[in-house]
Amino acid sequence: MKAAVFYGPQDMRVEERPVPKCPEGGALVKLHGSLICGTDTKIFNNGHPRVIPPQTIGHEACGTVVEIDDPGYGVQAGDRVTFQTSIFCGKCEMCQKGIYNLCEDIHAISWDYAGTFAEYVAIPKAALNLGNLVKAPVNLKDEQVALAEPLACVINGQEFLHIMPGETVLVIGAGPIGILQAELARMQGAKVIIAEFSENRLMMAKKFHYEFYIHTAKEDLVAETKKLTGGKGADVTIVTAPVRAVQEQALETLALRGRLSLFGSLPAGKSQITIDSRTIHYKEISVYGAASSTAYQIRKALDILSVGNIRTDMIVTHTVPLDRILYGLQLAMSGEALKVYVKNEGV
Repeated sequence: MKAAVFYGPQDMRVEERPVPKCPEGGALVKLHGSLICGTDTKIFNNGHPRVIPPQTIGHEACGTVVEIDDPGYGVQAGDRVTFQTSIFCGKCEMCQKGIYNLCEDIHAISWDYAGTFAEYVAIPKAALNLGNLVKAPVNLKDEQVALAEPLACVINGQEFLHIMPGETVLVIGAGPIGILQAELARMQGAKVIIAEFSENRLMMAKKFHYEFYIHTAKEDLVAETKKLTGGKGADVTIVTAPVRAVQEQALETLALRGRLSLFGSLPAGKSQITIDSRTIHYKEISVYGAASSTAYQIRKALDILSVGNIRTDMIVTHTVPLDRILYGLQLAMSGEALKVYVKNEGV
């Protein structure tokens, strides 16, 4: 089979690899394609302590089960599927509480197991035991199915925020995650403000016709947010941009009892920020983090996608064949694309 193999920073090669065997108690999936994630571009550029080269990465995928060792998981050969790529231990304190995404002994496809920039992927028994292999709705296109994984992460983040109809939600960062955050907030009846530094990203975001836009290269984030909300501030601010100064500013954009989601992770060793605790205290601000998702949230994401309210055709902006994955990575990193779908031949 063809696979895009990561050998180190800036070194990925499309080469022939043996088709993996179906793991004992697991499944073998023939992949239709995968979306490029921001995590994939970070690994490509800088490596990752959990990714030991040579390794096939990628984790936002859609495919068809060609072999499954145990049919008792509600999925059988011939089913089109996606999957929760994080594999949780099921034994630690967080897992016992059902908070699987904060598992203390987490493993993952693309880290500990070969990922999805390939023609086949093996799904281990541990993933099936957790219900991670999820059947896809028939009305969704392959690239829409692959969007379930990033949307599930967005759902996880917004479950803390309790967005209500008529509230104003400020999304800082108009990359693919920012747009998914805005789309989900819009579905819940919120008025959306998009703030973005890149003029190119801002122009793409304007195609979605949200209520307001702030070009932070030219306009002050806090002042413009207050202006657009009649001096009140946003009810919810979601920071998807992994920028220290922006996370520090975000607190000042909020209204009384506002909720802040620090969704975009800062780099290790550079994650210390300075905030005014008096603002949190006297305005009764809530601050949340969000990491990964669960299989339940993958299913919830597929349900939302199948209804059709997420404008997926505007989010998946480019498609490239697996042979041209390096071009796809460049499109994603340049900001020219939102989501890039890496499509396998003959699918």
